[in-house]
Amino acid sequence: MPLKPGAARDMLRAHVDNVSEQLGIHRRSALKYLDDSTAATLARSYFRTLQEGRAHDDTLPPLPLDGPNVGLPISAFAVAAHTAVMNDDPDNAADLCDTIMQLGMTLRGEAVPTASGALVQDGLRKADLTVRNLRAGTWSLSLWELSPTNTEIADRLQADLDAIDALSRREPW
Repeated sequence: MPLKPGAARDMLRAHVDNVSEQLGIHRRSALKYLDDSTAATLARSYFRTLQEGRAHDDTLPPLPLDGPNVGLPISAFAVAAHTAVMNDDPDNAADLCDTIMQLGMTLRGEAVPTASGALVQDGLRKADLTVRNLRAGTWSLSLWELSPTNTEIADRLQADLDAIDALSRREPW
Protein backbone atom coordinates (compact mmCIF):
# COMPACT_ATOMS: atom_id res chain seq x y z
CA MET A 1 0.00 0.00 0.00
CA PRO A 2 1.60 3.31 -0.99
CA LEU A 3 1.63 5.93 1.76
CA LYS A 4 2.61 9.55 1.61
CA PRO A 5 5.94 10.24 3.33
CA GLY A 6 5.65 10.04 7.10
CA ALA A 7 2.15 8.50 7.15
CA ALA A 8 3.27 5.19 8.67
CA ARG A 9 5.31 6.99 11.33
CA ASP A 10 2.35 9.23 12.15
CA MET A 11 -0.01 6.25 12.35
CA LEU A 12 2.31 4.35 14.71
CA ARG A 13 2.99 7.46 16.79
CA ALA A 14 -0.75 8.05 17.20
CA HIS A 15 -1.18 4.46 18.38
CA VAL A 16 1.64 4.80 20.93
CA ASP A 17 0.17 8.11 22.15
CA ASN A 18 -3.26 6.49 22.47
CA VAL A 19 -1.90 3.53 24.47
CA SER A 20 0.15 5.90 26.63
CA GLU A 21 -2.88 8.08 27.39
CA GLN A 22 -5.28 5.20 28.04
CA LEU A 23 -2.90 3.38 30.38
CA GLY A 24 -1.52 6.53 31.99
CA ILE A 25 2.08 5.61 31.17
CA HIS A 26 4.96 7.32 29.41
CA ARG A 27 5.26 7.01 25.63
CA ARG A 28 8.49 5.06 26.02
CA SER A 29 6.68 2.46 28.17
CA ALA A 30 3.83 2.29 25.65
CA LEU A 31 6.30 1.17 22.97
CA LYS A 32 6.34 -2.34 24.44
CA TYR A 33 2.69 -2.66 23.34
CA LEU A 34 3.70 -2.12 19.71
CA ASP A 35 4.84 -5.34 18.04
CA ASP A 36 4.79 -6.62 14.46
CA SER A 37 1.26 -7.98 14.85
CA THR A 38 -0.07 -4.66 16.15
CA ALA A 39 1.66 -2.73 13.36
CA ALA A 40 0.15 -5.09 10.74
CA THR A 41 -3.31 -4.71 12.28
CA LEU A 42 -2.96 -0.93 12.27
CA ALA A 43 -1.84 -0.97 8.63
CA ARG A 44 -4.82 -3.14 7.62
CA SER A 45 -7.20 -0.87 9.50
CA TYR A 46 -5.68 2.24 7.90
CA PHE A 47 -5.88 0.65 4.44
CA ARG A 48 -9.52 -0.35 5.00
CA THR A 49 -10.36 3.21 6.07
CA LEU A 50 -8.70 4.60 2.94
CA GLN A 51 -10.54 2.11 0.72
CA GLU A 52 -13.89 2.96 2.31
CA GLY A 53 -13.23 6.66 1.75
CA ARG A 54 -12.33 6.04 -1.88
CA ALA A 55 -15.40 3.85 -2.41
CA HIS A 56 -17.58 6.68 -1.12
CA ASP A 57 -15.77 9.21 -3.30
CA ASP A 58 -16.28 7.02 -6.38
CA THR A 59 -20.03 7.54 -6.03
CA LEU A 60 -19.75 11.32 -6.19
CA PRO A 61 -21.06 12.90 -9.38
CA PRO A 62 -18.74 14.97 -11.57
CA LEU A 63 -18.61 18.67 -10.81
CA PRO A 64 -19.76 20.88 -13.71
CA LEU A 65 -17.51 23.92 -14.08
CA ASP A 66 -18.92 26.68 -16.23
CA GLY A 67 -17.80 30.26 -16.81
CA PRO A 68 -15.91 31.79 -13.89
CA ASN A 69 -16.23 28.58 -11.88
CA VAL A 70 -13.62 26.87 -14.06
CA GLY A 71 -10.78 28.59 -12.23
CA LEU A 72 -12.34 28.57 -8.75
CA PRO A 73 -11.03 25.20 -7.52
CA ILE A 74 -7.64 25.71 -9.13
CA SER A 75 -7.14 29.15 -7.57
CA ALA A 76 -8.44 28.11 -4.13
CA PHE A 77 -6.31 24.96 -4.06
CA ALA A 78 -3.29 26.99 -5.25
CA VAL A 79 -3.69 29.45 -2.35
CA ALA A 80 -3.88 26.52 0.07
CA ALA A 81 -0.81 24.88 -1.51
CA HIS A 82 1.18 28.12 -1.41
CA THR A 83 0.25 28.61 2.24
CA ALA A 84 1.37 25.05 3.02
CA VAL A 85 4.73 25.73 1.34
CA MET A 86 5.17 28.98 3.27
CA ASN A 87 4.52 27.08 6.51
CA ASP A 88 6.83 24.12 5.86
CA ASP A 89 4.19 21.47 5.13
CA PRO A 90 5.53 20.00 1.88
CA ASP A 91 3.26 16.93 2.05
CA ASN A 92 0.06 18.99 2.06
CA ALA A 93 1.46 21.31 -0.62
CA ALA A 94 2.44 18.36 -2.85
CA ASP A 95 -0.98 16.74 -2.39
CA LEU A 96 -2.73 19.96 -3.37
CA CYS A 97 -0.40 20.44 -6.36
CA ASP A 98 -1.27 16.91 -7.50
CA THR A 99 -4.97 17.78 -7.21
CA ILE A 100 -4.46 21.00 -9.20
CA MET A 101 -2.52 19.14 -11.88
CA GLN A 102 -5.20 16.43 -12.19
CA LEU A 103 -7.92 19.09 -12.41
CA GLY A 104 -6.01 20.95 -15.10
CA MET A 105 -5.44 17.79 -17.14
CA THR A 106 -9.11 16.84 -16.84
CA LEU A 107 -10.33 20.29 -17.87
CA ARG A 108 -8.02 20.40 -20.90
CA GLY A 109 -9.52 17.21 -22.27
CA GLU A 110 -13.20 18.09 -21.91
CA ALA A 111 -15.47 19.98 -24.29
CA VAL A 112 -17.86 20.76 -21.42
CA PRO A 113 -15.65 21.30 -18.37
CA THR A 114 -16.37 18.94 -15.48
CA ALA A 115 -14.16 17.73 -12.70
CA SER A 116 -14.20 14.47 -10.80
CA GLY A 117 -16.37 14.85 -7.71
CA ALA A 118 -13.95 12.67 -5.75
CA LEU A 119 -10.97 14.77 -6.82
CA VAL A 120 -12.69 18.01 -5.82
CA GLN A 121 -13.81 16.62 -2.45
CA ASP A 122 -10.27 15.41 -1.80
CA GLY A 123 -8.94 18.88 -2.63
CA LEU A 124 -11.51 20.48 -0.32
CA ARG A 125 -10.37 18.27 2.57
CA LYS A 126 -6.72 19.15 1.96
CA ALA A 127 -7.40 22.89 1.60
CA ASP A 128 -9.48 22.88 4.79
CA LEU A 129 -6.26 22.16 6.70
CA THR A 130 -4.95 25.53 5.54
CA VAL A 131 -8.07 27.35 6.75
CA ARG A 132 -7.93 25.64 10.15
CA ASN A 133 -4.21 26.36 10.61
CA LEU A 134 -4.55 30.01 9.58
CA ARG A 135 -7.46 30.53 11.97
CA ALA A 136 -5.67 28.73 14.80
CA GLY A 137 -2.60 30.90 14.29
CA THR A 138 -0.29 27.93 13.71
CA TRP A 139 0.22 29.02 10.10
CA SER A 140 0.76 32.49 8.71
CA LEU A 141 0.71 34.01 5.25
CA SER A 142 0.57 37.72 6.04
CA LEU A 143 4.12 38.94 5.62
CA TRP A 144 3.54 42.67 5.21
CA GLU A 145 1.75 45.12 7.41
CA LEU A 146 -0.64 46.24 4.67
CA SER A 147 -1.53 42.75 3.49
CA PRO A 148 -4.71 40.98 4.63
CA THR A 149 -4.55 39.31 8.01
CA ASN A 150 -4.32 35.54 8.33
CA THR A 151 -7.94 35.48 9.48
CA GLU A 152 -9.02 37.49 6.42
CA ILE A 153 -7.12 35.09 4.16
CA ALA A 154 -8.71 32.11 5.95
CA ASP A 155 -12.18 33.66 5.61
CA ARG A 156 -11.70 34.31 1.86
CA LEU A 157 -10.34 30.82 1.28
CA GLN A 158 -13.23 29.31 3.29
CA ALA A 159 -15.71 31.29 1.17
CA ASP A 160 -14.09 29.88 -1.98
CA LEU A 161 -14.15 26.33 -0.57
CA ASP A 162 -17.82 26.77 0.37
CA ALA A 163 -18.57 27.99 -3.19
CA ILE A 164 -16.82 24.92 -4.63
CA ASP A 165 -18.77 22.65 -2.29
CA ALA A 166 -22.03 24.39 -3.31
CA LEU A 167 -21.20 23.73 -6.98
CA SER A 168 -20.95 20.03 -6.22
CA ARG A 169 -24.44 20.08 -4.69
CA ARG A 170 -26.25 21.87 -7.51
CA GLU A 171 -28.25 20.01 -10.07
CA PRO A 172 -26.42 19.00 -13.25
CA TRP A 173 -27.22 20.85 -16.44
